[in-house]
Amino acid sequence: MHIYIDESGIFNNPASKPSAVSVIAGLTLPSSQRAEIFKKFKRLTRNFPQSTGEVKGKELDEDQIRAVVTMLRRFDVGLELKVIDLALHPESRLAEFKQNHLPIFDSRISPNAAPTLRQQINEIKDNLTAMSYPLYVQFLLLVTLVHGLVTKMCHFYARRIPKELGTFHWIVDAKDQKLTDFEKTWSLAAYPIMAAMSLRDPFTRITGGDYSALERFTKWADAEMNAYIKAQPEFDASDRRNKEVGGLSLKEILGHDFKFENSKNNKGLQLVDILANAVQRAMNGRLQPKGWLDIGHLIVDQRPSAVEVVFLTTPSTVTPKKVTGPIAQIVQALNDNAQPMWTKADSVPFRIPRPGKSVDNSKTSNKTPH
Repeated sequence: MHIYIDESGIFNNPASKPSAVSVIAGLTLPSSQRAEIFKKFKRLTRNFPQSTGEVKGKELDEDQIRAVVTMLRRFDVGLELKVIDLALHPESRLAEFKQNHLPIFDSRISPNAAPTLRQQINEIKDNLTAMSYPLYVQFLLLVTLVHGLVTKMCHFYARRIPKELGTFHWIVDAKDQKLTDFEKTWSLAAYPIMAAMSLRDPFTRITGGDYSALERFTKWADAEMNAYIKAQPEFDASDRRNKEVGGLSLKEILGHDFKFENSKNNKGLQLVDILANAVQRAMNGRLQPKGWLDIGHLIVDQRPSAVEVVFLTTPSTVTPKKVTGPIAQIVQALNDNAQPMWTKADSVPFRIPRPGKSVDNSKTSNKTPH
């Protein structure tokens, strides 16, 4: 599978607007369908406005956005969104969150930690300390988006196109030279942070899905990382599942092909830019429903909400937030249209297992719902 990630918005609210929504989006395309998707996208957008040779979401109208979404709906694609309203996060709140968040890295270093691991954690902390608030918020949302997207899309393709679980190609839009430090921090922090997150929400295979192509990513953590994870407060030594740290190797899934690229010559990044920008414009009251409503059909359903609006709280956690007002109506409309994570038959709902439990969805249909 190929995963394209982009953001829309400035992740700041200098004008103190009542609504200042920013969005990070991850669009997953099946590698087996990618060439056909790009071919149709090129043909569809031939007469669309273009900026320096590329299609930009901010320049498209409702009809043009809808045409792109309609094209994508013909394929087995999945969209993941993380939404944050910076009107609810003044700089004072971000400063408080960051002040409380960074010491967590110190608490995660055990007295017996290897010098190389201690150096790595300290470098992550130093880079985050120096990061501007907008980039810092982007970093947090990117971590949560990637972690959730891995699990969701593995289940999504396990029934539809199982061979897609054999490769993960990650492409993130690189905006400018300032992202150099961002990229460096990401490469250092992604694996240890998400490995700890996986202890709270471990990957569980679902009966009826074909996960055989995923076997190459099912490896034990190396000794150094194994010791690091076991030292985390999330680790429960009494739980049999956590006596040995195994399951999906995020290091393997993220480490082989994760890169930052310019969107000018990348149609996948242009596609996710269109979707992220449309959602961001909609939630800030600058796009009519005709332009964003069908985007819900690309989002993979999940409870309690397929579209996650996050809130940075103290103590420092990135948590889903139940929203009200116009944004809530948009979130609900997108949720109502979301495609099932699992295929359905005879109105049998797809059920997501609790950590450590299995769910038998083997009676569901093999038919792709598109």
